[in-house]
Amino acid sequence: GEPALSPQFPVILDWIHAKDPHTRHVILTNGTLPQRLWAGGLARFPEVSVQISLDGPDAVTHDSIRGKGSFDQAIAGAYFLQAHGISVYFQAVLSKRTAPLIPDFFTLAKKVGVTQMAFARLVREGQAVGLLARGEDEVLPPRELRSAFQAMLIESARTAVATNTNQPLFTLLHPGLGRSGRYWEGMVVDYQGYLLASSRSRLRLGQVLESGLESLYLEHPHFARLRRGRIKGCGTCPHLKRCGGDRNAALAETGDYFAADPGCWQVSKTLEKEIVYEKAVS
Repeated sequence: GEPALSPQFPVILDWIHAKDPHTRHVILTNGTLPQRLWAGGLARFPEVSVQISLDGPDAVTHDSIRGKGSFDQAIAGAYFLQAHGISVYFQAVLSKRTAPLIPDFFTLAKKVGVTQMAFARLVREGQAVGLLARGEDEVLPPRELRSAFQAMLIESARTAVATNTNQPLFTLLHPGLGRSGRYWEGMVVDYQGYLLASSRSRLRLGQVLESGLESLYLEHPHFARLRRGRIKGCGTCPHLKRCGGDRNAALAETGDYFAADPGCWQVSKTLEKEIVYEKAVS
């Protein structure tokens, strides 16, 4: 949900800061309530940044998803937070609808002065399920996803606005890019105390207050399988350690967290060759 709506928001921040004053805080928000975030005293923390979600680089495209007036409020929120010394970056969903708008997103980010224009792949979960069922958007197939990633790199260079190349599949474009999508380099614990496979999958692996965080993280079969590289389509790939495929996308499309990444153009190319071969021999 929207953290700025919670009366516990500043209380939680104070508690974390008291435990470790050097903790890095990243707040995810729709940007329409910056005064509430400011009331939480964000600027007093040494390392804090705010991610504002955008569903379009203009009022027409953004408001069609978020509601009338939400784009103007989000942009005003970005200016407000930056004026108070808080680092801000934008994040948009990467899909059939938004991929052609990548240049416009970067132009907007440059104009507003945010630190980064980031993108997260559309996956078939949450509100996206209804969006896809109504035909209002589509998940990018492998070749179009590759083109979208390339466009991100081009526009980042054009505008000098950073983007998030630290995600699965980017290493297929350049060996210096990318980051593992196996999701066991860190830990995600939800507000009810459950250890999650990843923040977007909502796949609960155990209750940390009952089973212990260390025990779950080190001994749970889910993490053990990831560490052994037991991932379909990825286990023998030379890019496993740097990539590992997007597990959230695999789970959303197939129901199997350890399936091949449905957006991987390298896996897609291999499957195409297998299909051609099967047709030839039959």
